[in-house]
Amino acid sequence: MRVSLGSSVVTTTAMLLAAASGACIADSGADDPEVDQQTDPVSAQAATVFHLASTTCGTWNAAGKHTVGSYQIGYSTELPTKQAAYFVFDLTSVRGRVVTANNITIPGTTDFRITGEWPNHPAGAPAIQFKAGMTPQNVAANSVSQITTGNNNASIYNNAVREQDLGYGWVPDGVHRGKAFDAFHFNPARLQALVNTGGLVAFWAIDRADINAGTENYLWGSSSCNAGITMNITVN
Repeated sequence: MRVSLGSSVVTTTAMLLAAASGACIADSGADDPEVDQQTDPVSAQAATVFHLASTTCGTWNAAGKHTVGSYQIGYSTELPTKQAAYFVFDLTSVRGRVVTANNITIPGTTDFRITGEWPNHPAGAPAIQFKAGMTPQNVAANSVSQITTGNNNASIYNNAVREQDLGYGWVPDGVHRGKAFDAFHFNPARLQALVNTGGLVAFWAIDRADINAGTENYLWGSSSCNAGITMNITVN
């Protein structure tokens, strides 16, 4: 069953199993106290997927300039420094739960330029791809308020790119509707610590291709924050 909880949507284990078996799942719209009790995200012990909508987003560049409301990353000659994007999520609804998987869905845009190369890419996959890493904020270095309201501070960008990614994804050259980027496997303990605390946390999307400055290579140009940006976090 999939139910809305404020700014989050919950998918229960029963729904996932039914989907995997090919069964058709649809909300009837009618109240069903027995089903609601079985799939309550607080009391249920089985795995539950929360789809948390981003509360805000923006970009910081290497020169310390902050732009609210867009999420372009990489390098563009129109914005002649590298950029990283942040997305803020409220982890209150999953506070204290045990995280078993997590990814962040980011919608694509028609404004992009991908010139980086995926070394040792799998057979059949395109060589020209953009590598986007997903990493949480360093809460000891910068607060959510500093990230979302500050400006003229190069340390924000520099602190972000120094952090270890929770996961990443490769985006091939060409128009894409969006992608769910892994944000769990490389450091699940760090994500778990953030979930244990709960509240607002900023997660960064960062160009990890390490191409030379001056070469066009960017994602999500002409973007704007929207409801399609979600964290899809599986908890027990």
